[in-house]
Amino acid sequence: MIAKLLPCVLLLAACNEALLNDSGGPCEGVECGRSCATDIDCDSRTYCGSENTCTRDCTPGGNECGAGKVCGFRGRCVPEPPKDDGICPNIKVEVKPIIPLVVLLIDQSGSMTAPFGTINGVSMNRWQAVRYALTDATAGAVTALQGRVRFGATLYHSRGGNRGGTCPILTKSMGQPAGLPQLNNRNAIDELLANNSPVQDTPTAESVEAVVKDITEYARLIDPQAPRVLILATDGDPDNCMNPDAHDATSRAMSERAVQAAYNAGIRTYVLSVGNEVTRSHLERLANAGVGKPLSPPSERFYQGNNPAELVEAFGTIIRGVRSCSFTLNGDVTADGAERATVLLNGQPLRFRTDWNLMDKRTLVLQGAACEQFKNTDQSTLTAEFPCGTVLF
Repeated sequence: MIAKLLPCVLLLAACNEALLNDSGGPCEGVECGRSCATDIDCDSRTYCGSENTCTRDCTPGGNECGAGKVCGFRGRCVPEPPKDDGICPNIKVEVKPIIPLVVLLIDQSGSMTAPFGTINGVSMNRWQAVRYALTDATAGAVTALQGRVRFGATLYHSRGGNRGGTCPILTKSMGQPAGLPQLNNRNAIDELLANNSPVQDTPTAESVEAVVKDITEYARLIDPQAPRVLILATDGDPDNCMNPDAHDATSRAMSERAVQAAYNAGIRTYVLSVGNEVTRSHLERLANAGVGKPLSPPSERFYQGNNPAELVEAFGTIIRGVRSCSFTLNGDVTADGAERATVLLNGQPLRFRTDWNLMDKRTLVLQGAACEQFKNTDQSTLTAEFPCGTVLF
């Protein structure tokens, strides 16, 4: 049983009750039994049955369906199509977004208690403003996109660097393992921020290095192909574990190298200054490093919020921007099929090669204005329909 459960552990954030079935019948060798609400919760060989579990009735080429029926997509028995009538309907395929893994790395240093303006007439410090911008029930960026982005969060600080014991000190949102990015994870992140408060010191480089290892493991557990993103929110220049008072060029260079190493490990980093006390040139270099560019000259955007409303806008812009414009199809599309396809974004037709393209036979990518529209619209629907005979399942 342990051997059969292992693929679930490696490939999925949660396997529910799904096991590779070895009892014979249509479910043999596939993940029947997983809890589901719709077909999209099941793998492409099964469908969501009447008991809200993944199942299938038949196998391709099998004789389980009986007279007048054939085995259709996802193992459903469907009526046999008419023969020789010249009718061949279009094929509507499933389009699954590729969901990014986003870890929020949040500075827990003592300066995060500094006053930071008001929102809706309520005074806030920097820490409270970060919580508001992320998890407020109405305005929070995580709240708005938690159904479409896997979020996790880690707080970082130290108590006098190595002299104070563990450095960095990391506190993570709930999960198995801790900090695991998950869909609909707003409550866990809000609880993390509500139950902790600013402490001391800013060992940014060492914290980035630790979280890079975490993100690599999270991706292995959830989806090795998912985009991996680190969002660093800090309110001052870093120190380091060897010298917690060194808010200097050495500490800044250490942080920049850590972000470069993160990019080399397949993780993009976006930096947000909470207030205006982070050295501008350091922010510029971090922004370049985060997307794999030379540290200078400055070319990439860094983000800064000087009050709660600006933080809301900055976090929202970053998080919407990291959403992937790539989608996985449940069949192989021929080149001719792509030329004659109908692809709709929120009901509006998209143009092949201008608004969308195929990266490979099973990956549809939005381009240009269509990609920006998808990223900047919290609730979007993408559909794709291909001519008969141009999709191979």
